[in-house]
Amino acid sequence: SIATQPELITVHIVKGPMGFGFTIADSPGGGGQRVKQIVDSPRCRGLKEGDLIVEVNKKNVQSLTHNQVVDMLIECPKGSEVTLLVQRGGLPVPKKSPKSQPLERKDSQNSSQHSVSSHRSGHTASPVHSTQVLPDYTAAEAPAADQPD
Repeated sequence: SIATQPELITVHIVKGPMGFGFTIADSPGGGGQRVKQIVDSPRCRGLKEGDLIVEVNKKNVQSLTHNQVVDMLIECPKGSEVTLLVQRGGLPVPKKSPKSQPLERKDSQNSSQHSVSSHRSGHTASPVHSTQVLPDYTAAEAPAADQPD
């Protein structure tokens, strides 16, 4: 196992109807939140499992709790782009992981379409409404005054 030099990488991800397409968890060694799992590979291009999240939209999140970082990501409106600064490396990384190219992911697009057509479950954030969110996208780009505290 070769410990790689840590590098900082900026990743831009647009929030989709089902979120950003990745999950986070507390870093085992401390120091913040790591990318635990990438659910939507095309959406999360440039992000890798194990990346340490340093900043969300230019705001340092390394001292925040797991729930605080999750809340920050939840508060981003659908269709908006979030800028993540992640630290990669500094830990032994296995050289080859065959699971890095999930080519059998074509069914995930179909499953998201099923959820649009089945209205029976009363979701508050139904994917059907996501089309009406898009016209407000330009307004969402203006810095909103939403300080949590």
